[in-house]
Amino acid sequence: MLNIKERQSPFFGLDDSLQQYITSFEKEKIDGQQLLKISHQDLEELSVSRVGHQELILEAVDLLCALVRIITTCFN
Repeated sequence: MLNIKERQSPFFGLDDSLQQYITSFEKEKIDGQQLLKISHQDLEELSVSRVGHQELILEAVDLLCALVRIITTCFN
């Protein structure tokens, strides 16, 4: 069972193949706000060199951005 800290992580639910990058993200203190603005270049600097992995991360970020926009619109 996941603890609350694990569920609050911006990396919760990340595809298993991408778990290897969590340490790099945490070491660089990438938080949720930074994650929403991450780019291919940022991912390269975080040692995410596989294009397929970059695409999975960026696709997930796009979905998160859309969710944030929906939530912001609904509550404002």
